[in-house]
Order: sequence, then C-alpha cells, then structure tokens
Amino acid sequence: MKKLLGIVVLGLLLSGNAYSKVIDPFKINLTCQNSKDEVPVSISIHTALKNVSLQGSYPDSYYLKNDIFNFSMRAGKYTYSYHLNRNTGLLKIKAYIFSKEQMNKHNQEVFDTMVDNKQINLEDGTYDKSNLVKLMFEIYEQKKPEEIIFMECEKSKAKF
Repeated sequence: MKKLLGIVVLGLLLSGNAYSKVIDPFKINLTCQNSKDEVPVSISIHTALKNVSLQGSYPDSYYLKNDIFNFSMRAGKYTYSYHLNRNTGLLKIKAYIFSKEQMNKHNQEVFDTMVDNKQINLEDGTYDKSNLVKLMFEIYEQKKPEEIIFMECEKSKAKF
C-alpha cells in the first residue's frame, strides 16, 4: 500500500512539472497602447541577448542609452525608430520615409564608420549589433520624421 501511495504521489509531482512554464528572468514582455488607438502593441525585450521583438517579429538588436531602449524596424516604405523609456514606460515611435538610394547611402556611411573605428571584423564579418543600431539612429535623427506617435507601456503576462 505504501509503494502504491508513493508511486501515485511521485506521478502527481512529476506530471505537475511537465506543464510548468519556464520563466526567463532576462525577458521583459510589454503591452503598449495609444490613447487614440484601441489596438495594443506587444514588445518583447531580451536583455541578455540584447534584442527586441515587436508584435512577434524576428528579434532585432537594440541599444540602451540613459535607460531608453532604442531599436528600429522597417515596414513597407516606412522606417520606424522606437525609443522606449524603461522608467516611465513611454514609447516614442518616429516614422521616416527613405528612398532606396538614401537607405543604401546610410548603410554605406554606417559600414564605413564601423570599419574606420575598427568596430567590424572584415575577416569574419562580426560586429557589435547594438553599435550598428546606434549609428543608424544618429543618421535618422538628422531627418525630420513624417509622424511621431506616443504610447504607454506596461509589463504583461502571457494569456495562455
């Protein structure tokens, strides 16, 4: 009887662990919303990997300056720069339009800067991705954005 009870208890303990969710201490999940817009935006930041994902997109690099996460994404004709203040939860999104020629020029400028500053290994092509983002932001900030949107962000948990 003791053996049977031990097997049942052990089975219950093990089956409970099979469905437990692993919590990643380096991952920050946020939900951001604009007061005018009903559609929330989800952002997932992985601080150990130094990347960010917007609406489940492929993770991209960010750089952190003065407690502000800075990252950019491209969608259609727009390039978006995101500035997320980790203290206030305010997300500022700037929308830019760059022609293909302008983007090629910007990419070449960044590449040349990284080579000149020995921030890229030409032998194997490795480089600091957060520095790349920083250099791209310096170029973006020279142009007036087409639009600026502000959103409030809060930590979120998975629904299921």
